[in-house]
Amino acid sequence: ATTLSRLAQSHRVPCEDILLGSYGDWVKVPLSTIAAIQGNADYTTVHVARSEARLVQRTMKEWRDILPPSFLTLSRSLILNRASLSGMKVKNRDTTELVLKDCPNKIVVGRVALLALRRHLKSE
Repeated sequence: ATTLSRLAQSHRVPCEDILLGSYGDWVKVPLSTIAAIQGNADYTTVHVARSEARLVQRTMKEWRDILPPSFLTLSRSLILNRASLSGMKVKNRDTTELVLKDCPNKIVVGRVALLALRRHLKSE
């Protein structure tokens, strides 16, 4: 992962495909099919369109270093592919559910992440 991030930084051209997996279970997916990435220490859960979420041994910093600007950092533990967002459902004052295109999983965010998302959407 570190080599990949250095390579992406040196060429400043995002990869079209990326390898996801850990412990010998790897799959190559188009970057455009990644809907969201949720962090959990040195691991991340990658939500892929039309597929199950995959646990990957890569930190959020490593992801931020290699992803193109269409991926929005909403919090320390959440990166969202702007193109995958299809809707939002406000549950209550503190939680909002993000609905992702072609993705079976919904992402629940708090007020801070929702404010960051709204800020990104207004700047477009």
